[in-house]
Formats: sequence, C-alpha cells, structure tokens
Amino acid sequence: GGNGTPGPGGALPLRRWGDPQDPRYGDIHFYNYTGDCMDPNMYPRAKMVTEFGFQSFASLGAVAPYSEPGVDWGPFTHFMRSRQRHDGGEGELLSQLGRHFRLPAKWTDGTAQRAGGADTRQFAHWIYLTQVHQAMCYRTALSTWRRLRGDPRALTAGVLYWQLNDVWPGYSWSSVDFGGRGWKPAHSAAARAYADVALSTDVTPAA
Repeated sequence: GGNGTPGPGGALPLRRWGDPQDPRYGDIHFYNYTGDCMDPNMYPRAKMVTEFGFQSFASLGAVAPYSEPGVDWGPFTHFMRSRQRHDGGEGELLSQLGRHFRLPAKWTDGTAQRAGGADTRQFAHWIYLTQVHQAMCYRTALSTWRRLRGDPRALTAGVLYWQLNDVWPGYSWSSVDFGGRGWKPAHSAAARAYADVALSTDVTPAA
C-alpha cells in the first residue's frame, strides 16, 4: 500500500506528516462484529478511516432469480449458509440483532437453526432486519466520525465504508444490491450522513 496504508510486516517510510501506523497521522481499517455498532464510543479516533463495514443480506428481488422459494427461502437454510463467506457471520448477525430487536424464538433456538427449514415469511423478516440494522450501524459510524472532525484528538478527515456493490447476491457489506437492482437502506443512510449539511447528536454523561 501507500504511505498511509496500514498493513502487517515491513517498516513503512515516514513522512513529515508523521507515522502512518499511528491513527493520529495514518489511517485505519475498522471491523468490530461483537461490540454494539450503535454505541458511538465503539469507534476509534482516527485521522482517516479507509475501510469499515457491517453485513446484511441481499434484497429478495436480487436473490429470487437464484433460489427456490419452498427450499431456500428461510433464515437458516443450506442456501443461506452457502451465501455467507464470513466465518461466524450468522452468529454475529444474530447477536447484533438481538441487542436492538425482539427476535422470533425460532431464530435463537439452536435446534430450529440446525433444522434450517424454509419459511418465506421469516425469510423476508430476516432480510428486512439485517438491512435495517446495517443502515443503523452505518448511520452511527459515519455520524460519529463526522463529529470527530472537530475533536482535536482525532480531526477525522474522511471515512470510506466497505462496500458499495456486490459481485453476487448473498451476505455482504454492500449498500447496493447485486446487479445494481436497488439501494439497500444503508445506502440511503450513507447519503444522508455524507450530505453537505447533516445534523447528529451525541449524549455526554454528566460528570
């Protein structure tokens, strides 16, 4: 990578703007799937965030041409699991969703999960919640780092999320569905967060 790109091994050259491995001068890639993505305190102070993201599942219209309703359409079917390329991603999503939503018992029951039966109604609910959750995470992250632009300990100058679009319909960090079929809620959230003028709030506990 370039002078400001973090990476393992090898000393990167120093420039007069400071050590690129130091968040105060270089940039960071940030992924945290176990913390609460809607807690602003989870996000590190950094000069530049060149990569971060949270997963959701593809919209029904994007996945329908590649799946069978009576066989594949369920939160925990073999089809769904074959579309998850992030180890432990399903469990992480369930844990994240459980922080902020009341989930159906079927989703948290280990036996029901292993059975993995098709359920079109539950499938639609699963897609909806993963996408709404992703949008809420992106909104919190982008708003937090944007506010940190005025924090002298950070002076965050920019944020890029991973990723814009998909190479196939499945679980991913994208904000646009496979084939450009449409925006996920996260894309609308990002557009609002990146607006020229945006309002966000932060609650500071009393001393």
